[in-house]
Amino acid sequence: MKKTPNGRPEVGMDTVTPIEKNRLPFVVGSQFGLNPRIHDLEGFFNGEKYIAVLAKSLLSGTVNGLHIYHIKEGETHINFNAIAVFR
Repeated sequence: MKKTPNGRPEVGMDTVTPIEKNRLPFVVGSQFGLNPRIHDLEGFFNGEKYIAVLAKSLLSGTVNGLHIYHIKEGETHINFNAIAVFR
């Protein structure tokens, strides 16, 4: 696995799109949208998956929470009203 100079694994766009068991794509959501911009990523909406979104204000630095969203097969966008609930 390729690593950055500080020893952490390098994360590229190709690591965000695969559907993997026990792993969630992680993005930061702010008042400016999602980063990385997954709606522009070719192949991101490639099947049913869950996605983790850290809700953060980039102006104040305040973290509002971590939300898990469910993307269903055939969807082409994130339904922000479809928060996943695990019991």
